[in-house]
Amino acid sequence: MCDTLHAIVYQREIHWRYLQSGHVHAHALERKSEKKVNLVEYFSLITTLLASSFRLVKMICSRCEKYVRTKTIQLDLRSLNIQGNVHRIDCIDGTHFVAVTLNDEIINVDDAYCDRPDNEWREVQTDRDKVLFYILSQIVYPNFDAPRPEKYESLYTLVDEFDVILLRWQEGKAIGFYTVKPIGTEILSTKERYIMPVVDSVYIRSEYRNRGFGMEILSDVIARFPNEDIGFSKPISSGMLRLLKTFLTNRKEYRLRFWEIADCDVNESQQLIWCNLKRAAL
Repeated sequence: MCDTLHAIVYQREIHWRYLQSGHVHAHALERKSEKKVNLVEYFSLITTLLASSFRLVKMICSRCEKYVRTKTIQLDLRSLNIQGNVHRIDCIDGTHFVAVTLNDEIINVDDAYCDRPDNEWREVQTDRDKVLFYILSQIVYPNFDAPRPEKYESLYTLVDEFDVILLRWQEGKAIGFYTVKPIGTEILSTKERYIMPVVDSVYIRSEYRNRGFGMEILSDVIARFPNEDIGFSKPISSGMLRLLKTFLTNRKEYRLRFWEIADCDVNESQQLIWCNLKRAAL
């Protein structure tokens, strides 16, 4: 899945600094296609190039099984409040993802971590666990378990700064996650605020599905937010709707507490999930 780097062949790193080489001017003019580049756009381009500067090294890629050229890009994960340098390494020759590093240490989502021996849902706190969440949500999910629009599945953006992130640990491995937007979270597009905690994203790696982990999410979220109504971001995927139907069929006390909510119109869009399920069955 996420290939491990076995050796660094070249110690010397080649840094492309577009500002130093003068390529900023050529790049800007080329992108604008004879359009006039104003100062705001020019300095915005400079900032972007500095932030996305990358280094080129040659390594052994276990997927290609040979020495390959790899491109290392610094990631902007400020919304995760990571106190460290995070880089993504991609294989240029094979055009695929290789690894993510935190302070030059490879973080492999397939590794078992001895400090996570319990099989449980655990709120993300450490930088390493935040990077594992990034790998699951932004690399593994879109590239290896691609969402299916016909099942109302979609790609996930990175979480907001105050979102709650939960990882599911199984035998020391991070196998899935769910995220919650707390009460009072502001929606930038409408300036409205959520009036209940809202489950915003859910993912379990495909090889661990059909083992009850999805149903665990519902039990875990009501335990973390007791006496609260719980929202679920619209659209709710077909798989999650099946779980909700089973859960609400057996737990009648939650039928008036689980809501579907669209972030474009929080107050007007609220609909009881149980009522929607009953209407769909007619």
